[in-house]
Amino acid sequence: MDTPATLLAGPAEFAAVLAATRWVALTLLAAEAVGVSARCTELAVDYAGIRHQFGRPIGTYQAISHRCADMFVGTEAARALVAVAAQALDAAVALAAAEALEAAVGAAQGSLQVHGGIGFTWEHPVHHYLRRAKSSEALIAAPDRLREQAASRLVAAARR
Repeated sequence: MDTPATLLAGPAEFAAVLAATRWVALTLLAAEAVGVSARCTELAVDYAGIRHQFGRPIGTYQAISHRCADMFVGTEAARALVAVAAQALDAAVALAAAEALEAAVGAAQGSLQVHGGIGFTWEHPVHHYLRRAKSSEALIAAPDRLREQAASRLVAAARR
């Protein structure tokens, strides 16, 4: 069987193509993490508004409102970094991905705590988001490792 093919990158270009692909994949992972963070924050805020304790919504309590505000700030900071880094596709992507992953895990954990009053969370959508964020963080891109890679890349660029 004769199947036509076109060589996209030969041995000389392989390393550059692989590096570019890695930055694109990391950008997409960071964007997904921002989405997880935003959705977890939204779920927590919505739940804090409908769940009542002692005759008033739990969102009116300082501990809950501050947690939700922290999740929102983390999400928006990560969103801004990812938007800028997506245009650069360099070491900034690693830093943005680190921030986005931390925001996703933090928002999922915070949202899970806000939802803690329901008594079970294993099958709740927030727990699914937490598992996704933690698996991405652990298996694909640990924030500390991403920051180290970005720092090494920036130091190497400064030495040139």
